[in-house]
Amino acid sequence: MAKVYELKGEIDSFNAKEFEEDLLKAFEENGELLLDASQLEYMSSSGIRALVKLSRLQGEIRIDNVNDAMFSIFYSSGLTEIFKINREMVKMENDNWDVAGVGASGTVYKINNDTAIKVYKEGTKFEYVNQERELARQAFISGVPTIIPNRNAMVGDQYATIFELVNSTSLGEALTNEPDRFDELMDDYVRMIQDLHSIEDRKDFFPNLQDLWLQSEYIIREGLGDDADLVIDIYKNSKRSRHLLHGDIHPGNVMISDGEMVLVDMASMSTGPELLDAITVFRLSMYAKEVGLLDAAEESMGIKKETFEKFWRAFATRYYDTKDESLIDEITRQMHLATALDLMFSINTIPPENARNYYRIVGGKVMDNIIKPNKDIIRKIFAEGKLQI
Repeated sequence: MAKVYELKGEIDSFNAKEFEEDLLKAFEENGELLLDASQLEYMSSSGIRALVKLSRLQGEIRIDNVNDAMFSIFYSSGLTEIFKINREMVKMENDNWDVAGVGASGTVYKINNDTAIKVYKEGTKFEYVNQERELARQAFISGVPTIIPNRNAMVGDQYATIFELVNSTSLGEALTNEPDRFDELMDDYVRMIQDLHSIEDRKDFFPNLQDLWLQSEYIIREGLGDDADLVIDIYKNSKRSRHLLHGDIHPGNVMISDGEMVLVDMASMSTGPELLDAITVFRLSMYAKEVGLLDAAEESMGIKKETFEKFWRAFATRYYDTKDESLIDEITRQMHLATALDLMFSINTIPPENARNYYRIVGGKVMDNIIKPNKDIIRKIFAEGKLQI
């Protein structure tokens, strides 16, 4: 674990040498340092050079609790590009904020017309918050339309991140409140997803989504018993891809800011076959009813459950480039099969006890009624990473 080193007071040309000696000595004695800037008032270029020297020895540098004045200094010196800079926590209260979207790791609210905040679920560790921020940063660098959070906050005892979204609304809100723009919005939504899936992770930075799901293998075996062998074997032999996925790309995680669609809730940003993102769309819009999650899906996506089927068929028409209703029916049937298997893994994004309840109450029926009778086509869908159409 990194040793916390406190940056204090004013560090300028008069005391920079002493600061540098103490900083490097602390590194020699303790190894990796985590810098805390909560008491730092000023740092000149001499002090910044000492931080750069530390980075040459340690590698990645993280500085927490950076106030506004120091952030401006670090930004102008270019440190924000090479160090992990976490601005000081802003303490806030939820003053009846409007819900913009609900994701697996937290809820996005609109504070006002220009600012949004993501409040993470209770118990989320700060390291997870930083990890999502870094995923968003790397996605932005890769060309993904997203917003990098610019402040950390505490809402009660929950971590949060603040980001700017000018004149923003969620895609779910727009689809609900502007029905005359439905086709236009769906065109833009699907085009954005297809553009995302065309981006390759050339730096191997993002995790593979299948590998993430397989980390929960022990819970699946505990929940399904002998039936687990089949679903795990299919998933382990599924197609891998280095192309980018969002991992939870429903309308509640798409914001429209100044007329441009941008992705939020980047915690599941990963790589894999595009089929897996299409499954996340189907799971909420069409499969939620079967697992008793219609109300939760409505809250997450921001669209009325009565319109779920219309939304899905509009998505399938555009994503699979067909207006053939019988083909859309077949796409829907195969997505139902693929989602039944995928949910055995993705259900583990919820608390473990809830996942165990799913396996106990629903898992056996899904295995007997859906997965086992259709195991051959399900295996082929996952092996090739696409529907058999």
